[in-house]
Amino acid sequence: MSELSVKDVNADLSLLVDRFINSDRMIPSFSEIAKRGLFVPFISVVLSLISVVLFYFTLMAERTISLPGFRDFFMEEGWYPIAATLFTGFCFFVMSYTNLMLYVAIPNDARNKSIVIRHLKGIIKKTVSCFIVLVSLSAFLTAFEPVFAFVIPGLMFMFVFVINIVVSAEINRLGMGFAIEKIGKLIKKI
Repeated sequence: MSELSVKDVNADLSLLVDRFINSDRMIPSFSEIAKRGLFVPFISVVLSLISVVLFYFTLMAERTISLPGFRDFFMEEGWYPIAATLFTGFCFFVMSYTNLMLYVAIPNDARNKSIVIRHLKGIIKKTVSCFIVLVSLSAFLTAFEPVFAFVIPGLMFMFVFVINIVVSAEINRLGMGFAIEKIGKLIKKI
């Protein structure tokens, strides 16, 4: 992002607040918010399932691998990492729901014009990409060391806090904390 002045940020904020208050905007639906909010947990659960399959293959390297054997393994102990990933994914969705509702409530044209929103979107994409790379690496390292199957829920738990810290720090750096809080209060009134 190029250097911004306080004047640029204030003008951008005025655009967002005006578009938010004065436009004929649609109230975001739960399905639209869920589609965005459940993307990362879904990827995490899929990669966790892959890590459990690799864990099973590693465990059974010298024995016969079979579908009934995998089912028994999954029912006995293989479900732990997936359940932990589901739980932390749900926590991530709940904690990010308000922020996603705020993002989706801003009209699309204002989102595209806003320098600050585009910057925050880019930061979030980079953070999510880094997380997906780490989770993928962990899933495939399970083939060599089964303990990595349990790293995915831990990474998901850390991601819940990291994404909030990164976004909050960037909002505060740009001096937008007050405006975001004001828009959030407007949404709660709706």
